[in-house]
Amino acid sequence: GWLRPVAGRDRAWVPGAGRGHDARFLAASGWRVVATDLSEVVREQAGEALAAAGVRLVIGDALATEAADLGGPVDLV
Repeated sequence: GWLRPVAGRDRAWVPGAGRGHDARFLAASGWRVVATDLSEVVREQAGEALAAAGVRLVIGDALATEAADLGGPVDLV
């Protein structure tokens, strides 16, 4: 895969998680993923699948998200 992380650069952020397809794909490709979405509906509809994939979901405004909200800087957006 062309989208595999490089050692030491493996943190990805998916703003606008939606149903979680992108976040789950990245997690399956070896990325440590944080996904954000404004809607609590995402947690209700995709929260379990995201958690099972190892994705951390943050409910909030992606435009107001800071590195600290994501657990530090990310390598892929």
